Parts: sequence; C-alpha cells; structure tokens
Amino acid sequence: MVHTANGFEKMQSFCVMFQKLMALVRGDIDGDNQDAMSCHDILSSGQLYSMVLRESLEVLMARVKATLRKFTWKPDFGRKRARYQIDELMSNPKLLQQAIQSSSDISRSISGFLATGNLRSRSGLDLMQ
Repeated sequence: MVHTANGFEKMQSFCVMFQKLMALVRGDIDGDNQDAMSCHDILSSGQLYSMVLRESLEVLMARVKATLRKFTWKPDFGRKRARYQIDELMSNPKLLQQAIQSSSDISRSISGFLATGNLRSRSGLDLMQ
C-alpha cells in the first residue's frame, strides 16, 4: 500500500480486500474480467522492445549453450573422447565465435518485429493478448 501513509488507512484497505476475497470464495461476487479496461496496463514501446530483445537474448544464450555442450560432450565416430576439450574452447576464441554465429538470429527477430509489429514469441512475454 504505497499510496497511503497512515497505518489505519492501510488496515482499512486490507480489510476491504479481505472481505472481497471472502465474497469471491463464497461465490457472492464474480471475479474481475481480464478484458476490462481497468485491468489493462499501459506498455510503452521501449518496454515492449526491451522485452522482445530480452527474449531474443535468452534464446541466443540457450542455443550457444547447446552448441558448446555439443562441442564438448558429443564424441566423434570411432573415438572415445569429445570433439573438443574445455581447455581448447577457452584458449581458442574462434570456437566460441563459431558457436555464437551459428546460433544468432537476434537481428532477424528484432527487425521482423519492428517492420511488421507482429510478435513471435515462445513465452508470450507475459502479455495477456
């Protein structure tokens, strides 16, 4: 309760919220409609852009992780050891660069979003619609 400075007002607000919760549980009142205008948030373009960018970076990092795991754990045919050892990955920046380049599509997803306005998201970006 940030909007109240008085402790008594906060207690009154909590009592009203608790009474509404109990009425909802008993079935005396209906729940809020998620499509009502009072339930909508204003989302600025910068916030939406940063959410799309964050998800694109998460996908990129997951792909890089999978590629590096494949480099270090997948044995080649007829050999008992992994294709690359972890020491080789750390000492050779070209291997890390190859893993990043093979899995990067951030610019494609961001430019597609900016050009069309259509959101293609795996997680939904915590948006209702």
